[in-house]
Amino acid sequence: MAIQVQVTAREMGRALAEAVRAEPAVKRLWASANRDRIELSILTDPTDADTERRLYAAGLILHDRFPDAYFLIDVINPIYFISLDLQMLIPNGAQEIPVRPE
Repeated sequence: MAIQVQVTAREMGRALAEAVRAEPAVKRLWASANRDRIELSILTDPTDADTERRLYAAGLILHDRFPDAYFLIDVINPIYFISLDLQMLIPNGAQEIPVRPE
């Protein structure tokens, strides 16, 4: 019988933070566990589509590191929102993960 190690939202959030840390547009990141998946929300400064694609592509690192985990990455780019109400955009109970060491 194989032992399956489950990843936490915090662990996955930290791995994503490490992967996107060098991207200047990234401002904040949250991680939450919802039913059978982990949701990762990245808030950016207003940015272009190429930057968004690079942020979504960082998910490939997560696939390699956590191959059995089911997760969703959401890039929140302010250019698409009239009002940036984070309470409406970030899943309830999400934990903020520091992107850059303070």
